Amino acid sequence: MTGGPHLSVGRRAGGGLGCCWARVDGLGWAAEKEKEKEEEGGGGLSQRKKRKEAAREKRNSLPKKRKTEVTKLDKQNCTVVLRKKRKIEQLSKTVASVNSPKRPQKHLTETLCSGREKPADLRGCTPQERAAILYIQSLCSSKETEGKVVFKSQRGSIAASDMRCLTLPSVIDGPDKYIKSAIIDAYAVHVKARTQDCRLLCPLWYGSMIADPDKLDSCNKPEHRSFYQNFFRTFYEYDQIFFPLLVKYGESGCHWIVAVMSTTKKEFQILDSDRNLELFKGEVEKLRNGIARMTSMARIVDPSLPNDVETWKIIEIKQLPKQTDGCSCGLYVMKYMEYWDGTKMRPNFTQGEIHIFRKKLLAELLFSEFNEVTEAKKEVGKIMKLLTGQHYILAVETIVLIFVSEACDCSRMPPPSAIKLTDCVLQFKDATSN
Repeated sequence: MTGGPHLSVGRRAGGGLGCCWARVDGLGWAAEKEKEKEEEGGGGLSQRKKRKEAAREKRNSLPKKRKTEVTKLDKQNCTVVLRKKRKIEQLSKTVASVNSPKRPQKHLTETLCSGREKPADLRGCTPQERAAILYIQSLCSSKETEGKVVFKSQRGSIAASDMRCLTLPSVIDGPDKYIKSAIIDAYAVHVKARTQDCRLLCPLWYGSMIADPDKLDSCNKPEHRSFYQNFFRTFYEYDQIFFPLLVKYGESGCHWIVAVMSTTKKEFQILDSDRNLELFKGEVEKLRNGIARMTSMARIVDPSLPNDVETWKIIEIKQLPKQTDGCSCGLYVMKYMEYWDGTKMRPNFTQGEIHIFRKKLLAELLFSEFNEVTEAKKEVGKIMKLLTGQHYILAVETIVLIFVSEACDCSRMPPPSAIKLTDCVLQFKDATSN
C-alpha cells in the first residue's frame, strides 16, 4: 500500500494466535495529526505577532505630539487656580445650604468655625457689637495675638485673652466665662462717667488692701501716712462706696460680691447674686475693721470723721436679681454697682438680660471714651464696614478676618440679598493666597 503508513502483522515466537505484534512504518497517523496541530498553532502565534508589529508601525507612522516642559512655576500657578475654584464652589454650596428652607436656619459661624474658638451667638447684636466679638475671637484664635492689649485706661489694661469670656455663647457655662477683675475695674470707670450721684466705685485692689492687716501696716508707715490719711478722708465725701470683692469658699470655689459702705445709713450692705452671707461674712468683717482702722488714722487730720465704724451693721440685701447659672456673678456685680441706689435696684433685670449684657459689654468697653487703644477701635470699625457692606467672608478654619481681594473671581457668588447678613457672618479667605 502506498500513500500511508505500512502496517506489518506477525506472530511472536512461542505465542498463540491471539498474541501478535504490530509495527508502524513511517510517522503514523496519530503522530502526523499532532505535528499538524503544532504547525497550525505555530502559524497562529506568528499571525498575532505580525498584527502587533503592524499596529506598532502604524502608531510610529503618525505625527508625534510636541512635548512641553512643565516647570515648577506652572505647577504652582495650576495649584492656585484649583484652590480658587474649589473655594468659590464651597462658598456657593455653603450659601445655598444655609438659605435652604428644608432645614432650620443656623449661624454660619456656628456651622463653619472650628479650632480653639467656640462660635459666638450673634443674634440680637448690632453690627458694632458683632464686629467687636469677631475681632476678639480673631485675636484669641492665635497664641501670638491673644496677649494683645485692646483696652487701656487709668486703672490698667486688658488683653484680648481676658476679653474672651465676653464672646462665648450663653449655652456654655463654666470657668471659661468667669469675668476677670480687670473688666470689672474698666466698667466701673466707664459707668462712673454717666452717673451724677455721690457714689465711689472702687477698683478691686482697694478692698483686697483694706481687708489685709499686713498691707494696712505699711500704709501707717511715716513715709506713707500723710497720703493715706487724705485718701481715706475722701471716702466720707460720698454717700455710697462700692467694693467689689472676690471671696473664696470651699477648696477651690470663688465668687464675686459687692460690699457697699453707706455713710448716710452707717451700715455695710452686701449685694450677692447667688450665695448667702454666712459664706463670706468673715471677709466683709475684715473689710469693715480695716476701714475703721484707717478712719481712726485719718481722724488725726479731720476729727469730724466717725469713730464708730467697727460697730456698723453688716446687712445682706435679699430682694435682688439672682443668677441661674454658674458664671455670671461678675456681670451681676457690675449691674449692682450701676443700678443700686442704696435702697432698691433701679431698674430690675433678669438672667436673660444678663446674657444680652455679656454680648454688648465688649463693644461698650472697646469704644469707651476712656479706652486709649485707638487701634482696636479702628480694627473693629473695619470689620463693621464689612458686616454692613456687600462683602462676603467665609470662616474656613478659625475666625480670621481678611479682606476679599479684587482679583478674586466672585462671579459665581449669589447677590448680597441671598444672605441675611443680620443673622450670620460669612468669612471668605482670599482665594489668591497660597
